[in-house]
Amino acid sequence: MSGIRDIYDRIAALLRSWPSIAPPVSLSNKTLAWAGFSRIYLDAAKTLRGQTTPLSLPWIQLIGQSLECAIKACLCVSNIEPDKTHNLITLFEKAERAGFTLPEYCLVRIVTLSITYYEQPGTGVKFMARFPTDALDGIGPLVDSPSFLEEAIDSLLDQAEAKLRTVV
Repeated sequence: MSGIRDIYDRIAALLRSWPSIAPPVSLSNKTLAWAGFSRIYLDAAKTLRGQTTPLSLPWIQLIGQSLECAIKACLCVSNIEPDKTHNLITLFEKAERAGFTLPEYCLVRIVTLSITYYEQPGTGVKFMARFPTDALDGIGPLVDSPSFLEEAIDSLLDQAEAKLRTVV
């Protein structure tokens, strides 16, 4: 057994031995948590926006994570436990069914972002903005008009927070 595996296994055993004393978190509180995470990642992405090409991959990760968290906030406020996935398309489809809307120009940017953030639909290659790939298509299309994604995130968070005010 490797040294790191041994350390991991010992820490994991210790953590499993502790009783859980935390009560379950309500979906209303999860809404606030997801929205808070989304805003933190959005602020970080805005800091990188417009920087040189070497920072475009971190920007894609941050804006994608912000969008994912915003969509998950929308799901929680709709009393839907979000799936543990990074698939922006299927997550947003659930949010749409729950009544959340965005203009088509934002949806186009979400699909484009999803290609590098989650999966390139033509090849099935995943996480091109995170890991090197054997595919010939590199990291796929970079997102144009980043402000449209920021607008989408702000809109989803505003919609989630408005809905939260009506259910709390």
